[in-house]
Amino acid sequence: LEKFLQLPAGQPWSDRAREELRSARPPVTQKEDTPSEPCGPSQIVRWMCHRALPFPGMLLSDLYAAWALGLPLEAFQKLVESATKNADTAWLQYLNGARYCGPLDVFLGRRWWKSGIDFLIWKLDEESSTQMDRERAFTSLAANTEAQTLQPASSYVVTWTPELVEGEISPIEKAVQLRPPGWPAEAIDPWILKTDLENDAILQSMIEPADVA
Repeated sequence: LEKFLQLPAGQPWSDRAREELRSARPPVTQKEDTPSEPCGPSQIVRWMCHRALPFPGMLLSDLYAAWALGLPLEAFQKLVESATKNADTAWLQYLNGARYCGPLDVFLGRRWWKSGIDFLIWKLDEESSTQMDRERAFTSLAANTEAQTLQPASSYVVTWTPELVEGEISPIEKAVQLRPPGWPAEAIDPWILKTDLENDAILQSMIEPADVA
């Protein structure tokens, strides 16, 4: 399964990625007494289409990766473009290595191994402690890229549209957490703008009333 998904080997975060892959509950079994059940790559592809790719968990979209790093989406995409052309620091090389390159890698847009993005954040935190400034640390790690004002992930969330499509990065005080039925337990919980809840009884049934009090 790891080979099929092209899970990077030898990365500092590879073991974490394996743990997250197991937690994502792919359709694998060790039973040998059910030969009539479907098996093989087709089952994995179906799981990816319906669970692993649409929901933010083991793999993240550009929007979620940008949010986790504290960057606006456009700034993250420029960073990726720059790293693809010239990864002249170890941090940018780690960024390139965190990209998911397995089957259906562009089916729903570019995806990133969450454990790889988490490692980049850890390295940024480590450099921030040394530099005593997060923006200066980013400039040091991502040389030859534009300086950025980083947004703390604890103060912002990725908000989804009323149609449950990824929307934008929004201040947390303007959003509320959704609990849609059927949302995978291993996925990051979605948020929605409070203004999108108005006059929508279905969406209002997916939140805790105390959250908007």
